[in-house]
Amino acid sequence: MSVHHFVVLIGVSWLPRAFGVWAALSGVLQLRRAVCHWKRSGAQWGMISNGARSALAGALLFSEAMGAVYFLIAGLWWSVGGLRRKCIGTP
Repeated sequence: MSVHHFVVLIGVSWLPRAFGVWAALSGVLQLRRAVCHWKRSGAQWGMISNGARSALAGALLFSEAMGAVYFLIAGLWWSVGGLRRKCIGTP
């Protein structure tokens, strides 16, 4: 392995971790905001769910391999749900 390949490998390996940190931070901030809204105006389950999912995805993406597995499962779950709704005829 040449020095050039090593530099490219090191340079690329930080990218998923940077996205993981960003996703985890934004998820925690969204979760905090949802809890504040919940105290004032009632349940914010969608926002709480999205914040928790984003924080979890960010933490898993930081560990690279687990992030790929999480997004694969989430994508399949979304696709299957969309196909089921399409077959039933609901939006």
